[in-house]
Amino acid sequence: MKFKFVVCSKIFMVIILLTNISYTQTTIVKGKLLDVNGNPSRYALVGIAPTEHENGRSFVSCDSNGMYSIKITTPDMNYLLYTIPSHESLRIPLLNDMKKEIHIDVNLATYQYKGDLDDVAAVWPANKMTKLDDGTYMYEGTSDKDTIGYQLWNIHEKGRSVNGLESISYVPDSSGDYISIVTPKDGKFKIVFDPKKLLIKSDPHKVTFNGSYFDKQFYQLLTDFSQKESDCQIKMSAYYRIHNDIKDFSYDDDNYISNLQKEIDTEKDIKLCNLMKLMYVNSASFKTNTYDTVKAKEYFKSIPLEDPIWRIYPRAYTCIYNIYRDPKERAVVEDKFLKKTKSDEIKYYIFQEKLLGAKNETEEKRIRSQIRIALKDSKQWQSSLDRISPDYKIQPGKDIPAFTVTSIDNPSEKYSRQNMKGRIYLVDFWATWCGPCVGEMENLYKVYEKYKNKGFEILSLSIDDNQDAVKSFRKIKWKMPWKNSCIGNNQKMLKDFAVIGVPTPILVSAKGKVLVKNREELHGEKLDETLAKYFK
Repeated sequence: MKFKFVVCSKIFMVIILLTNISYTQTTIVKGKLLDVNGNPSRYALVGIAPTEHENGRSFVSCDSNGMYSIKITTPDMNYLLYTIPSHESLRIPLLNDMKKEIHIDVNLATYQYKGDLDDVAAVWPANKMTKLDDGTYMYEGTSDKDTIGYQLWNIHEKGRSVNGLESISYVPDSSGDYISIVTPKDGKFKIVFDPKKLLIKSDPHKVTFNGSYFDKQFYQLLTDFSQKESDCQIKMSAYYRIHNDIKDFSYDDDNYISNLQKEIDTEKDIKLCNLMKLMYVNSASFKTNTYDTVKAKEYFKSIPLEDPIWRIYPRAYTCIYNIYRDPKERAVVEDKFLKKTKSDEIKYYIFQEKLLGAKNETEEKRIRSQIRIALKDSKQWQSSLDRISPDYKIQPGKDIPAFTVTSIDNPSEKYSRQNMKGRIYLVDFWATWCGPCVGEMENLYKVYEKYKNKGFEILSLSIDDNQDAVKSFRKIKWKMPWKNSCIGNNQKMLKDFAVIGVPTPILVSAKGKVLVKNREELHGEKLDETLAKYFK
């Protein structure tokens, strides 16, 4: 009996400990979610997203007054996702590191629409809408379904699809947008879009924290830094378009870096202080005259590698490549991180660089063996690393890897390394959801028209999950009158071609050998300059 009592006691203690861990690391957030006019919405939702890019989950509805209450149990960094139809969704970063209750009131901002509306389309179904004489757009179709879900495309300033205005209800799509619902009658349905009915206001998001200094500062710091990064990228891109180089670019940060350093010196909360240090380190990409590399290295070293702040803001690690220029010194830091960090994302960054720098297959196998051990509990990051093939496999002068893909336009037609020979061609890995890929379409059209009769071809390989998305994209705006295939998540092909992100262009000779793999030489106006060398 005594033995049974001891065993039960131990089990009981384990249950208490596990319960206590969950209990002490649960954040309850309450507040009010309203639209831009200060009104509640019957479709308003608040959800939880694990990262700033992933879809939300565990959504809760707001009551008739816009009040909500949601519980966060996943430790460390989380994002609350606030959504209302016809409004930009908002993500608020929160740190769940203790038992606490936070009150956050939110007023969302409206969608930012294009100034000139043209080629408006309804998706799904994906069809261009007809513009009528009164300025409205209409699409009529047939369906045997009870309801039709659709979104409007080519009305948002950033090009993504958003909910339509004519709808009997709205269904959330988990990303922060909504799908509009219409009901067919006698097998026919009509979708109408009247631009005059768009809700357009210039008011920004309004976020009010009540009674939580840390969480308010945490949100404000991350928001301010994100805005500075975005502003810097916009101005850097504009500079590049004029000068074709960013060597002499310098960002006027309005004393942001200097003020950040002052705040680090005065902030008493150690977590906020360390977060600001990582932000300072990560500001190297701003290319400002006030950035102090010595100070950045000092900050970098001052935060213990096992500190949870690295899991909260792991991308700051990548600035190691700005502050540690000596490869040997950098390798020492990398090895220390691999031993001490608790962030799988940081381990991913390190192993990614190691794989890309592998000099031979023996070294690659050794690194992959380390990955299996270091990331044994993280299938997500292992899967991403499996797609990486070291650069030595895609080198100018070497044969392009063997491949066979199916044409989107003709399922009986195949494209392969063998039958693509005879023409210089650009292999272009892309996706419909990739902004830079879509932004490059105009340049692809220009070079295709200029060189197609001289022996040039383009083979666009979409990594979209569903080729219907590609068909819709080509049907509505960009026809892409060259060779097209959708390879989806073809891990072998992505690995063989060393694709770790899109766009990834590779120029191939008429004999099937790699001519150019440098993205900068195959992007924007540089693409035409590069092709001109081979079509004199």
